[in-house]
Amino acid sequence: MPTIKCPQCQANLKVKEGQEAFACPKCKKSLRIKSPSRTSSHERAWHLRHLDGNEYGPFTDLEVSAYIAESRIVRSSELKHVEHTNGAWLNVEAIPTIASKLPASPPPMHVQPPPIACEPPAFETKTYSRPPNQSRTKRSRTIVLTSIVSGFATASALAFVGVALSQYWPVFGGTLERGMAQPWSPARVGLIPIHVFVFALVGVVAGSLLGAGWVVAFTESKGE
Repeated sequence: MPTIKCPQCQANLKVKEGQEAFACPKCKKSLRIKSPSRTSSHERAWHLRHLDGNEYGPFTDLEVSAYIAESRIVRSSELKHVEHTNGAWLNVEAIPTIASKLPASPPPMHVQPPPIACEPPAFETKTYSRPPNQSRTKRSRTIVLTSIVSGFATASALAFVGVALSQYWPVFGGTLERGMAQPWSPARVGLIPIHVFVFALVGVVAGSLLGAGWVVAFTESKGE
């Protein structure tokens, strides 16, 4: 039996194993001791560790219970206690006093497969004058071809206009060629290339733009 001293009369008292409350037989003082083999629910003896490796504590039994209810201690957490785990880190599910306080795991969800239809579902169909991709490709090709043809035709027409202007009403050239030279004279003939080039260039640009604009307007009116 362990022996303790009475704090009042200093008498040696023998205490039975597990005895916590008794009276001193000499001075009649009521005494209360705590068994060294058991921890109180109010003693901070629990230590907590999560998967991140950080440790927290110590906590009392009441605090641990509260943390479980608040989901601050979950099934992946580990606890250490000098009595319940012999000072070793254990998963909370391996500690009976803690595992009984954990919330029940939700049952696995069973996804009900959709019913197999006897007939394929009906889809809304839409009729096109031609496949959309092919329609856009053909429209782009038409714009390019029309621009080339329109630009070439306009350039040719304006080239003839440039030839006529270079002989009778020259736009380019010096004062001698424009004012004093006669039509189809060597001086006026020398003005033909610059007039043809400029008016043909204007014809290519203007004709291409007009041709492309006409194709776009025509296809949009057709709803393509």
